Formats: sequence, structure tokens, C-alpha cells
Amino acid sequence: MANITDRAAYLRGLAEGMKLDRENNQQRLLLEMLDLMDEMAQKINELDEDVGELEAYVEDVDSDLADIEEALFGDEDECDCG
Repeated sequence: MANITDRAAYLRGLAEGMKLDRENNQQRLLLEMLDLMDEMAQKINELDEDVGELEAYVEDVDSDLADIEEALFGDEDECDCG
């Protein structure tokens, strides 16, 4: 996700290089849009990190559940239940 934040930072740099003025309505609109993009990029980055943590947690729970199933039911292939 760093690509999104990198691109937002690149656009911010371009805007600063253009010396956009918040007093000009059109330029202010562009600057406000850049502010919004910065915030969105940061939020997306935070959400991506949260999803990664959740994926790790779900994998741990799945592994624990598999251990419990093995302890309770054993290997069903060995059952000679007829």
C-alpha cells in the first residue's frame, strides 16, 4: 500500500512546486483534493495493516481449531466404524 501514499506524496510535491495559492478558487480546490487524497491514503494504509493483523489472527484460530478437532475426533481415516 505504500504505493498509494507514495503517489499522494508525489502529487503533494508537484503542487508545492507549482506554488498553488489557496486564495485562488481553482487552486484551492486542487489543494483541498490533495488534502483529501492524503487522508484517504493514510486511512487505506491503516486499514491494510489492520487486515494483515486480522489475517494472522484468523490463521492462529484456524490452527488452534484444527488441533482441537484432532484431539476430539482423532483421525477419521483410522475409524473402523463399519
